[in-house]
Parts: sequence; C-alpha cells; structure tokens
Amino acid sequence: MNLLTNNIRNSNTNLILRIIDTNNQAAHTEISRIEMQEGYINSIVRKEHCAVEVRTPIKTKDDNKIVVKGIIITRQRVAHTKIRILRHEMNQFIEEYCKTTNTDDIIKAIIEKKLQIQLVNKLKRIVPISKLEIKKLELK
Repeated sequence: MNLLTNNIRNSNTNLILRIIDTNNQAAHTEISRIEMQEGYINSIVRKEHCAVEVRTPIKTKDDNKIVVKGIIITRQRVAHTKIRILRHEMNQFIEEYCKTTNTDDIIKAIIEKKLQIQLVNKLKRIVPISKLEIKKLELK
C-alpha cells in the first residue's frame, strides 16, 4: 500500500481490491479488505507485554457492513479486568465512529492512522499503550 500513499510506514499493510466492472482495457475496482502482514504483527508483540485483540462487526452510515479487527499492545502486563475494559471501550468507540461516518471516510481514516490516534488518546487513560493497530478491515 505504500505505493498508493507514498508513505513507507504503510509498507506492512496490504490492500486487497475486488473488480466490479471492466471496460475494454480498464478494470473498475473497489476495496475488499485492508490487512496487516502477520510478520509485522508478530514482530510488535513482545513477551512482557499484553496483546489484546478486538473484533467489531458494524454497519456504517451508508449501510455497508464492515468488520474491524484491531490489536492493542500494552507497555506491561495488565490485569484481565483492564483487558475487558479496553475491549469494551475500543468496541464502543469504533461503533460510534462508524455509525456517523461513511465507508470511504473510515477507510481513509484507517490508512492515514487518524482512527488509531484517536483510539490511543482515549484508551491510554486506562492503561499505558505501546501500539494500537487495525489488523484487518473487511467490507461485506
């Protein structure tokens, strides 16, 4: 995806497109899913940290169904009660954000890491966060 955005930070993200229509030599596509490479995810998770995975199925403002899968990496070990709170807060934030935003803006916010920055600013009050990534976004 770094070829599309001209940003080397996006080199660990794959963008999968689906062909909707073809005209002569041109193919019209739409985004099917965005996913992080497994090697990158494995490299950011450390033994002394907690990795909290979250899966949120949502309906967007323009009635598209999407599934957002994220991972939160904390700076140290965290109690299970805090993990439960992190999951709940992240699910709630993503649901509220997606209900008021259309699909194209959600995809743009994830690619530009704006959604992740907003989530970190909200969740860092609960537990110190080392990294927050959207592992996968699937459009249904």
